Amino acid sequence: MWLKVEGFVEKVQQWWIRYCFTGSPKFVLAQKLKALKEDLKKWNKEVFGDLAFKKKSFLSELLVLDAEEDILGLSHEDQARRTHVKGEIEVLTSMEETFWRQKSRACSGDPILSGTLYRTDMWRPTVDGLDFASIGEDDRLSLEGEFSKEEFSQALAEMEGDKAPGPNRFTMAFFHKCWRVVEDDVMAIFKHFHRYSVFEKSLNASFLTLIPKKSDPVNIKDFRPNSLVGSFYKLLSKVLVNRLRVVLDSLILKTQNSFVGGRQILDSVLIANECLDSRLKCHSPGVVCKLDIEKAYDHVNVRKSEIVPVGEVGNIDALANILSCRVGSLPMKYLGMPLGTLYKTASIWNPILEKMEKKLAGWKCLYLSKGGRLTLLKSTFSSLPTYYLSLFTIPVAVADRLERIQTKFLWGSLEECFKHSLVAWEKVCSPLEMGGLGVRKLGHFNQALLGKWLWRFGQEGTSLWRRVIATKYGEDQGGWNTKDCRRAHGCGLLSGINVSCERFSKYLAFVVGDGSCIHFLHDRWVGDFSLKMLYPQLFACSSDKEACIFDLLDQQEDGSSRCWNVRFYRNFHEREFEAAFSFLELIQSRIP
Repeated sequence: MWLKVEGFVEKVQQWWIRYCFTGSPKFVLAQKLKALKEDLKKWNKEVFGDLAFKKKSFLSELLVLDAEEDILGLSHEDQARRTHVKGEIEVLTSMEETFWRQKSRACSGDPILSGTLYRTDMWRPTVDGLDFASIGEDDRLSLEGEFSKEEFSQALAEMEGDKAPGPNRFTMAFFHKCWRVVEDDVMAIFKHFHRYSVFEKSLNASFLTLIPKKSDPVNIKDFRPNSLVGSFYKLLSKVLVNRLRVVLDSLILKTQNSFVGGRQILDSVLIANECLDSRLKCHSPGVVCKLDIEKAYDHVNVRKSEIVPVGEVGNIDALANILSCRVGSLPMKYLGMPLGTLYKTASIWNPILEKMEKKLAGWKCLYLSKGGRLTLLKSTFSSLPTYYLSLFTIPVAVADRLERIQTKFLWGSLEECFKHSLVAWEKVCSPLEMGGLGVRKLGHFNQALLGKWLWRFGQEGTSLWRRVIATKYGEDQGGWNTKDCRRAHGCGLLSGINVSCERFSKYLAFVVGDGSCIHFLHDRWVGDFSLKMLYPQLFACSSDKEACIFDLLDQQEDGSSRCWNVRFYRNFHEREFEAAFSFLELIQSRIP
């Protein structure tokens, strides 16, 4: 709450300059923070005092002024005083809320362990027969290089200030506000740490708390560990994470699609569905092993794992006994999504419908205003069906049912008390700037999420999911899309995604590089329209309807420039001359 006081940073700077300690940088900073804490406690007592008592006094004064206004009215001086009192109450209320929020975060668990952990031995994976990725010399130098002020300034800006403080009680919000005061001392300890690999114990201390996962915990597994570390530990960790993020993609296998920047967990669901789809439709038997991995990927629970037959598989029970797992069946759940079900099946949406009805239960609308119902409606909708909408095409009947649930909840309609909608649903789904309420239209939202796959297919040339899809369907349009599926096996999830391809392509425009992936006549690279749309008569007599820009460019003999080599299978008619001149003038001005 002190951070909101005018002149707080200047006050901290006066105290900070006055402190004088000798020793290592980590010792000096620890002592300065300790001294600053004592000065802040004294200043808080002298300047702020008891917030609750001050607030109560101002409230009593406000009640007296309100009573006088009802009886005799207020003079100009009293009116000004009442405005001042109201402002003071608002400030004190805000400070009191901040105080209790920080207090709750500081006391969010019982400390059960305090200490410092070190590991000095060198370790490398030594599993026989497996090759582990390694980084190059440049990446090694970037990871082990000295820290810079820019790195820490960037890391500090990316961190939230209102988080639980460590044992020294200084939150990140304090360092956001007072960074220019403490920057030199903080950088000194990190340079000392980089050189000697030693951190001051008081700066590295942390509290480990156990937070119950359920109401009656009886086992250690029923708790979630939470470490309350100091701000310096957080800041150093953030800088190291930013360095690791640069090399992480090259170290982790492409088959791992979670917790790595640029990869998405839905990639695994799409790959699994497409591979299983091909397996089923080519009538080739096999098995799917679904492993239940616990404890941050370091333990497999074989009793919860499954082996699922695909087609007619003999001796499946014997195989399950060997692996000590159970036998499953299709369809099944994988990463929370259906696997082995037709993507058009309406029944896969039943869990979403049930959760939506539960979240937007009719009784809740009795205790909420229209604004409250709208807020709950938006938050529920944004969290529940988005995961499914990102991969499956929602059937019209399911979308209508979900929207009926939303409509009834928004207008407070119950089974025993029907209420008419005050505004058409189409208007409710309009943007705020167009007079609507900003609720997303399910069909449009679904198309937008599926369109992201089409965009990613053209952008992520080396991603595993993209390579799987390209191998199965083949590539078209210079690698921007897949070929149309005409095989007996190969009509999986991507078929539903490609339905919106034509609409999606209308909103794409291309910036030409070497032109090897852009169609000369079909793609929009000369403006808002493609050449095929601008010059339909010339397109009809073109000899290179499917050619890319790169194929139609020839290098001059002297190598100084390039020219077009566009061919037509007949001469132009007189009525086509004007269009031909316009066509040549346009493409000549756009030579890449």
